[in-house]
Amino acid sequence: MQKGQARIAHATPDHIGPHRLNENSVRRNCRRAGPAVALHIGSMLGAKVIGSVSKSDIADVVDTVRRKGFITQSNRVYAEVMAFMNWCADRDLIEAVPKARKLKAKEHPRAQTLTDQELGDLWNAAQSLGQVGGRYLKALILSGQRRDEVRLMKWEELNLDLAVWTIPKERYKTRRDHIVPLSPKFVKLLNEIPVPHSGYVFIGRDQKSPFNGTRGVMTSIRNQLDAAKHYTLHDIRRTFRTWLSRSGIDEVTDVS
Repeated sequence: MQKGQARIAHATPDHIGPHRLNENSVRRNCRRAGPAVALHIGSMLGAKVIGSVSKSDIADVVDTVRRKGFITQSNRVYAEVMAFMNWCADRDLIEAVPKARKLKAKEHPRAQTLTDQELGDLWNAAQSLGQVGGRYLKALILSGQRRDEVRLMKWEELNLDLAVWTIPKERYKTRRDHIVPLSPKFVKLLNEIPVPHSGYVFIGRDQKSPFNGTRGVMTSIRNQLDAAKHYTLHDIRRTFRTWLSRSGIDEVTDVS
């Protein structure tokens, strides 16, 4: 590709491909890069010549997300757009990166928790999500763990006799093995899942792939429950931690 002449649509596959994976050691962020590039950068700027992208173009992409009320996500999109532009500059595809530092918005950490009624309504609504989606949502409620930790749960991490789930350090935010005690209701939920008890607990298209319907779960729930339009799956985790504190359980829990 010649400097400044390549179109963004031609460069983005390289950005989210092997170059990006080799340069960024935080694999969780790498996995998020692909959808952000395709949805926000590719769809809005894909036809533009890289060298013609201006600060106002970047602002349009970020503001489109922000107008929907997704402040945190707009900052993630901003970071990914700038990472892409820097990637282009490093490969001499553009002369310089547009200066757009003031586009990042101040984030306000969410503090929303669900009431007992809302949590009960959510549990009941899980019945309509199908076996895998419904069990996945119930597992979030019963465990209080992050959505991907539950989604990527494997049978090999579970000891149902001891009612313990060990999340390996490779999948946990603190990079340490994390022990999760399982309630009798959670163990019962897991025992109801048909064999084979190997690989992913919540399977996708086959036993070798994990469940990939978190967005569909939340969309379905929001269509059923008016209150659900105002909360996210991560609010379940925050609610769980609040319940522990309210119950007088002194446990160190990272709710981020």
